[in-house]
Amino acid sequence: MSISSFLSKKFLKSLFFPAHNRGAALPRKLVKLLKKQPGYWDLPELPEIGSPLSQSGLIAKTQREFSMKFGAKGCFFGVNGASGLIQSAVIAMAKPGEAILMPRNVHISVIKICAMQNIHPIFFDLDLSSETGHYKPITKIWLENVFKKINFNEKKIVGVILVNPTYQGYAGDLEPLIDLCHRKNLPVLVDEAHGSYFLFCENLNLPKSALVSNADLVIHSLHKSLNGLTQTAALWYKGNLVNEHNLINSINLLQTTSPSSLLLSSCEESIKDWQNKNSLSKYQKRILEAKSIYKN
Repeated sequence: MSISSFLSKKFLKSLFFPAHNRGAALPRKLVKLLKKQPGYWDLPELPEIGSPLSQSGLIAKTQREFSMKFGAKGCFFGVNGASGLIQSAVIAMAKPGEAILMPRNVHISVIKICAMQNIHPIFFDLDLSSETGHYKPITKIWLENVFKKINFNEKKIVGVILVNPTYQGYAGDLEPLIDLCHRKNLPVLVDEAHGSYFLFCENLNLPKSALVSNADLVIHSLHKSLNGLTQTAALWYKGNLVNEHNLINSINLLQTTSPSSLLLSSCEESIKDWQNKNSLSKYQKRILEAKSIYKN
């Protein structure tokens, strides 16, 4: 069987990423675009469109609007998946030879960029649940104990990475953890790839988004927990602990110079779709159903 044949294969249920369920939940504007002649949307980096790092054009305009809407200093779309933006965030925080404090459940993309850039990962253990065998969410007390064991004068630690929710779906209260790091003047990068929807569902008794909790850098995977196409992601940043010039340079270093117009459009439409009252109501119903299934 060829790849194209497999892609056209029908499944009874699609219990895998991307989260749009083989197109069933794609944003309407994107569906309308995809109905055009094949390749109609495959445009280069035209001045009118721009790119995630452009100062002008439609993409720059949308990124600025989203930043203002969600109280961020900046927003950057990504077409190399959350992995590409996580790696850009890591090298924006640390220079070669410097260290970053991180839990043992970080994504493999973090390990790769540390190896490539000679950034020293300092791993800390996590509390383990004897019932599930999974790592528990980090608490303030746990992180305080981690800090007590580290000689900050001896090691050049320049930032902290947190994963929330974990890849098994556990999430905790990030704000006390971020406050603790900020008191040590350490910027915090949160891998919130699987929790992008936290940003839109504050009234459903879900964990607060890392962006709302004042993380300095937040990575959202738009195809895992929103309804974007595969490879779509967003990086948000706020505060003054991460140098903006360094961040832009690091994104420029790792992102493709030929970003797909279709994927960039998907970044925009997946976030806009969750701002639409009708669409959001539909997604919130699904979340409430999931919570009900979990309780039963």
